[in-house]
Amino acid sequence: KLCIRPLAEPLIPSALYYDALKMAKKPEITEEDIIEFVATIPDLNKGVICHLSSMARDIVKLEDQNRMNMNNLAIVFAPGMLQDPGDDPQAMLANSKYEIRFTVELLTHFPLTEA
Repeated sequence: KLCIRPLAEPLIPSALYYDALKMAKKPEITEEDIIEFVATIPDLNKGVICHLSSMARDIVKLEDQNRMNMNNLAIVFAPGMLQDPGDDPQAMLANSKYEIRFTVELLTHFPLTEA
């Protein structure tokens, strides 16, 4: 997490933040939704997310030993993935659960053949 937090732009560009939030508010996010969203992300960012997704899936395989499920990993990585471009602290707090949900779905369904 420390390697992605200080980036000048989050891995999901600020211009796509509200699209990600809109998706996270849907009752169900499909793999197709994630694939369509991924197509809009810059290639360099896709490569980083691909590696994070692969690592996250490997970590989750050992959940019974490390207690890290995808939701816990999303809590760790969401701040580096998505950053609210606004400056309203209440909105940021309210949106954090959607940022985590989006990150769970992205890490779970990111097409590993993308990068």
